[in-house]
Amino acid sequence: MTKHAITIEIDDERLASYTDEFLAVCWHAAQHNPAEHGDYMAGELVERIGREIIRRWLKGVPPELWHHQGRHHFSRELRRFATYEPGGPAEIHDTRALPPLTVAEHLEMLALGEVIARYYRHPAQVDKAVRAGATWQQIAGATGTTEEAARAAYREWAEGQHKYAGMGDAEYVAAIERADCTDAGGA
Repeated sequence: MTKHAITIEIDDERLASYTDEFLAVCWHAAQHNPAEHGDYMAGELVERIGREIIRRWLKGVPPELWHHQGRHHFSRELRRFATYEPGGPAEIHDTRALPPLTVAEHLEMLALGEVIARYYRHPAQVDKAVRAGATWQQIAGATGTTEEAARAAYREWAEGQHKYAGMGDAEYVAAIERADCTDAGGA
């Protein structure tokens, strides 16, 4: 029996052009990367391959919400410990010495912006606002739509949660009542 060494080259800027079969090979190869656990580049590669796999899988089914993402923990920790101080030390805010972003990094910035936008304009946020006492007029103003459009989107969200995400019957009825409420504060 002969031993064989196989080298697989993965270009993370070309993941979208890879066949499904080769992308699966890339995923497995990246998972078996001999790099030390916690290696930044190994983790980034796996994240990018995973996102491409998810993007393809969800291509025909738009995601309702990207609730958990790989970097949420770090984002939460950053918000806990970091504060912006205008006029702080210049060397902290001076980005001139940093290299320009790569194409992949620019695309990642676009994707992250979209994820943030989807999260904050998601009907689940409307549910939280209504439960807190916001009126449909306030919600319409905050979301740049009409009251009826906001109510319709909320009803559609509640129906989807009830059918597909485990929202109980009583909770669903309460959500529909909130959508139909004309009193001050939707709750």
